[in-house]
Amino acid sequence: MAAPLAAGGCAAPVIGSITVGHLLGAASAVIMATDGKGLSEVALDVATGHDCRVLEGALREDREICEVPGSSATRDDFKGMSTIMEMEGMSTIVEMLEAAAAEPAAPEAVPDAPDR
Repeated sequence: MAAPLAAGGCAAPVIGSITVGHLLGAASAVIMATDGKGLSEVALDVATGHDCRVLEGALREDREICEVPGSSATRDDFKGMSTIMEMEGMSTIVEMLEAAAAEPAAPEAVPDAPDR
C-alpha cells in the first residue's frame, strides 16, 4: 500500500509531518528537561519578556502565569536540569553530558566481573 501512495506523491506530506512532529517533540523534551518549560512557555517568554510557566501559574496562588524574571514569585519554580547544572558549575547540557561521560565507572559496580 505504501508504494501506490509514494508513487502518487501522497507519502511525502505524511512522512514530512511525522518527521516535523518528532523533531518538535524532541525539542520540547530537551527544553523541558533543561529548564522545566515547554515550547509554548518559551514562546510566551519571548513574546512578553517575562518568565512564563503555565502550570506554576495555575497551581500556585503566589504566582501569575507570567512574572518578572528573577522575582520572588519565580524563586520556587521547577527549573529542570538547569538547577542541577548551576549547582555543578555547568552552563549547558553538553557540559553536563561531557562531565558524566568523563567519570569512570566504579569498579565495585560489577563485583565479580572477570578481567579482560
